[in-house]
Amino acid sequence: MGLTIYPPTGGAGTGDVNGPVTSTDNAIARWNSTSGDTLQNSAAFVDDNGNVYAPNTARGYATTATAAGTTTLTVASKGVQTFTGATTQIVALPAVSTLPQTGFGYWIINNSSGAVTVNSSGGNEVQVVAAGGRVVVVANALSGTGASVWDKVYWLAGSGDVTASGTLTSNAVMLGAGTTVVTAAAAIESSAGGQLKLGSAGVVAGVLSFQNETAGTLTLAPATTGDLQTSDLVLPSVSGTLTVNDAAQTLTNKTIDCDSNTVTNVSRLKVDADNTLPATCAKGEVLVLDNGTFWSGQATNDWQQVLTASDIGGVRAVTGTTDTILSTDFSKLVTFTNAGTIAVTLPQAGSGSPAAFTSGWYFTVQNIGSTTVTITPTTSTINGAASLAILGGQFTTIFSNGTNYLATFPVNKVNGLTVTNSTGTLTVTNAKTASFSNTITFAGTDSTTMTFPPASASVGYLNIPQNSQSAAYTTVLADAGKHILHPTADNNARTFTIDSNANVAYPVGTAITFINQINTVTIAITSDTLTLAGAGTTGSRTLAASGVATAVKIATTSWIISGTGLT
Repeated sequence: MGLTIYPPTGGAGTGDVNGPVTSTDNAIARWNSTSGDTLQNSAAFVDDNGNVYAPNTARGYATTATAAGTTTLTVASKGVQTFTGATTQIVALPAVSTLPQTGFGYWIINNSSGAVTVNSSGGNEVQVVAAGGRVVVVANALSGTGASVWDKVYWLAGSGDVTASGTLTSNAVMLGAGTTVVTAAAAIESSAGGQLKLGSAGVVAGVLSFQNETAGTLTLAPATTGDLQTSDLVLPSVSGTLTVNDAAQTLTNKTIDCDSNTVTNVSRLKVDADNTLPATCAKGEVLVLDNGTFWSGQATNDWQQVLTASDIGGVRAVTGTTDTILSTDFSKLVTFTNAGTIAVTLPQAGSGSPAAFTSGWYFTVQNIGSTTVTITPTTSTINGAASLAILGGQFTTIFSNGTNYLATFPVNKVNGLTVTNSTGTLTVTNAKTASFSNTITFAGTDSTTMTFPPASASVGYLNIPQNSQSAAYTTVLADAGKHILHPTADNNARTFTIDSNANVAYPVGTAITFINQINTVTIAITSDTLTLAGAGTTGSRTLAASGVATAVKIATTSWIISGTGLT
């Protein structure tokens, strides 16, 4: 029998309200349909103490295997969405306009090995959940389709708590001391502005190393005055700037190692922020100012500028007949060109003004003209001599050893070649050619002069090189001076043809030998005349087995041939 509820007197509605035949004790009645007169049972209830219970408040739990596809959620979807598998997946959140209220949300757990991307209903990214990550998304509005209508909390799953070893101080930098333990780094702090502080007053902190960076700036600002003391300073290998904020600070007696680029043999490298020179210096001290100038200490209170950053490398072109090498020519290419001879003065090694010709200083000189450039050092020698001549087209690099100069052997264009050692040997390696025009003179007690024909003439062979042919063959220019062999392995009659002057212009006097080991060989000629020696007849000739014949070109289109077994 149904349940009939009579409204209290004075109510706004009229008529009966009907319910189910049975109900759950303490259950909360719900309207059934929109008629306004029928109730139904529910799983939510109120106990005798006033507590409300709703067992499906979490809206359930769903698991989806990722498949590089899209999972579209609705208001009826489970509240907890778990993803497994080995690929990616997209989760499309419902339009917030379909939700019953703000605060409606989902808990998304990514147990797959791929990324799960959570998008709003408008396709805007709310969160990319990495493998092992979790995100809770909650609607903060009931209109809009962008990512901003969803609040989120995202985290990656951890394996446990991390504990600190020792007493932590404000701004302390944490260092790993195990898989679950961290410890504070002594005398190293970080600031809210992103600065890293190494050491404090009276406390030395260790080495700061940028091992994997390609560029960057390292600024050292000690808490107290005095020289910076560090056992090693490593700067980026490609580029890096060392800046000392306090003009009184210097980096003393240390090596600066920029990976493969090492500054050595200096007593001090000082970078001055205010671009001023200290009052005192030690000889050999090197100073680099922020304005890019390099200074060398000569003695107490004696600084001399060596060069500027712009002076390093480049080309200086000289067109006059005289020149003096400058300290700023360090590492430069100095070129010379003039119709007359050129005299060049090189300041004394290890001195000069400004002083820059110390050990290791070098420059390269090139004579791009046709006359001679003579380089003469002041006091010093160059390769043990008083001067060095650079011929037209030659270039060389000259180094200072602090006392004298050393130059590489001038190379490029050689107008003359001299072997000064009595046992000296000129060697031409395999596949290379030494070319001489007209005369080669060997000087010495066994002086000999060998005069050749014009350079266009061919010296020829010391033997008769072989060209073996087992088929019909027409001679080429390279066959001059060779013998054409018909080998025993080819027991067939063959024709060997001397090509015409129109096709191959052999020089007059060219000789070609033909050797036949088996069968017969016909020696023919293309359009030109081949004359048999003795008989004076012309035309093709037959060479019998074991026969040898030589043809000699005696005029532009005429050859004469003779031999054994030739008819």
